Amino acid sequence: MLTSLSVGRQQVRLRCDLQQRSRGKLPAFRQQLDSRKHSNAPIKGMLGASKLINVGPGASLVRIATVLESVFINSYLPPMLPTACFQPHHCKRLKMRYKVLLSVERLNMKIVITGNMGYVGSSVVAHLRRVFPAATIVGVDSGLFGHYLTQRAIPERNLDTQIYRDIRDPLEDVFSGADVVVHLAAVSNDPMGLRFEGVTKEVNESTSIQLAELAACSKVRHFIFASSCSIYGLADGTARSEDDTLNPLTAYARSKVGAEVGLQKIAVNTGMTICALRFATACGFSGRTRLDLVLNDFVASALSTGRISVLSDGTPWRPLIHLKDMARAIEWAIVRPAPNDECFLAVNVGSDEWNYQVADLAEAVRSFVAGTTIEINKNAQPDKRSYRVDFSRYKSIAPNHQPQVSLEGAIRDVRDGLLSMGFKDSDYRHSNLMRLNVLDEHLAAGRIQPNLRWLAHESCSRESPSRVDRPPTVSSNEVVHTV
Repeated sequence: MLTSLSVGRQQVRLRCDLQQRSRGKLPAFRQQLDSRKHSNAPIKGMLGASKLINVGPGASLVRIATVLESVFINSYLPPMLPTACFQPHHCKRLKMRYKVLLSVERLNMKIVITGNMGYVGSSVVAHLRRVFPAATIVGVDSGLFGHYLTQRAIPERNLDTQIYRDIRDPLEDVFSGADVVVHLAAVSNDPMGLRFEGVTKEVNESTSIQLAELAACSKVRHFIFASSCSIYGLADGTARSEDDTLNPLTAYARSKVGAEVGLQKIAVNTGMTICALRFATACGFSGRTRLDLVLNDFVASALSTGRISVLSDGTPWRPLIHLKDMARAIEWAIVRPAPNDECFLAVNVGSDEWNYQVADLAEAVRSFVAGTTIEINKNAQPDKRSYRVDFSRYKSIAPNHQPQVSLEGAIRDVRDGLLSMGFKDSDYRHSNLMRLNVLDEHLAAGRIQPNLRWLAHESCSRESPSRVDRPPTVSSNEVVHTV
């Protein structure tokens, strides 16, 4: 039972689905008006008394709210709320129950996703295509990990355009006309940050700031930055909130802190809405699955060796979040109504229930993979990367986008995904399912430079396109990605 208003640059589209409590029927009423041709035109068949007022191109949410109040008259729906969201409501006049959620989006919204060909990006693209079917979604990625697929379907099939480019190169043409930039591209974990510390700072911090500046100049409305809860580092027993002191211990974490500092300044100076999502540690199965993440690693080890080796003493805390819930958070950041005085927001993204000690994660995995044994190194030196995180702020400001996947569901997802690809490699820690191994392979083969840029080979530089567009005639089910 959904009521939604989609506002494009030229059109207003209204959909109202009502469920009759007595019979359970779902009559759907749809009308689409072109604001260039219609004004105050009555809508026939929509409860017989509703009308749609021309809001014009580029109407504000306040104006749209006024429109809806005039459309749903005679107490058919409750008054419009400033948050653009209705709550469940009983309508005595019509003896119908409404469970109404109002969402506002732009038709033809252009979303640019950097790092879309990574572990997280593959899932984010699929989710955004599902929730924003009319959007133009553009991916930008250098393709370092693009050829290591763990599913048959190529994730880029959900894009309108895939651009193969290093984010350190000019992107003015890509950002032109964009409404939203989702910035995922990064040197993505502590081992890579340790090996490529200078590149990590350049890509994760300096380039992120440069991209935000470019986005502001390009009139992008929302810039969404994938940050990390690892910026809290070693913490005492209390859960870390957004107001606590940051304690980054690795090059990766320090680069995220530096980026947030720069992004906040840009938001204040330009007025562009910037949201830094401090994600918990990712887990789950995707089109380009990684096994260098704690939960994924435990599941892979249990399946391939029948045992889980915990290198620490098992006491470090880790907050986790499933890929699907990361994508839901990004969706929220795209549509959230930002207060006028809040251009920059940094928020921990996850769930309080997903703060686990490493030993507890191993036990949870053992319950899903029969016959698994657990080995814990009780004599290990304390792991300084131990922190619990307070996610109460995210719960209060994003109540409809809270994590939905349970720990058990995440373990089952990784287990079933690995089984579907016939995974049996007991030596997987030396395989291409570990991101650092992929970079080492590229370097050994002479494909990339130490700064992680591709080497331009004469044999392919004239033939491999940096941009692939989906022709208008290609259906959404066809593969549009080419290598």
